[in-house]
Amino acid sequence: MRTIVFPIPAQRESEFFAEPVVLKENKLFPIPNYGSAMSPFFTTLSLWAGALLLVSLLSALFMLMVCTLVSVFGNIGKAMAIVLLVLQLAGAGGTFPVQVTPPFFQAIHPFLPFTYATGLMREATGGIVGKLVRADLLRLSAYAAASLVVGLSLKRIINRASAAMVARARESRLIH
Repeated sequence: MRTIVFPIPAQRESEFFAEPVVLKENKLFPIPNYGSAMSPFFTTLSLWAGALLLVSLLSALFMLMVCTLVSVFGNIGKAMAIVLLVLQLAGAGGTFPVQVTPPFFQAIHPFLPFTYATGLMREATGGIVGKLVRADLLRLSAYAAASLVVGLSLKRIINRASAAMVARARESRLIH
C-alpha cells in the first residue's frame, strides 16, 4: 500500500482552501438563543397591537379609567392606576385559573375590569357566546359609568380639598 505525502506548500494550500478565513469572535452582547433574539421584535409587535386595540372600546374604557384617576387625584392617581394594574394581573384570571390564586385575589376577581375584558377577548378568539358577551359588556359599561361619575362629580371637590397640599408640594420643588 502506498501513502501519498503532500509536500509542505501543497498542505498549506489545502488548509487554506479548507478554511480561507479564520474568524476571531468577540461577542460584546451575546444573546443565548433565537427566542431571546426575537424579544425586541415581539415587544415591538405587542406595542403595535396595543396601539390598534387602543382605538377599540376596551382600550377607551381603560383610558377613561386611568384618565379619571389622574384627573381627580393627580400623581397619586397614576400610582392608583399602577396598583390597579398589578392587582388585575394577578386577580383577573388571565394567565391561569383564578381558583388557584390566593383567597385575596379570588375575592377581588369579580370587581376587576380585566376579568370582563379578558372574557370578551376570549369570546372573540375562541367563539362568541352572546349571553357571555352581553354580561361582560354590561359590567364594563358599569365601569365606564362609574369612572364618569367619579370624574365629573368628585374632581372639583377633591381638587379643592387638595389644593393646599399640591401648592406645598410645588413649592418644595420635589414634585413638578
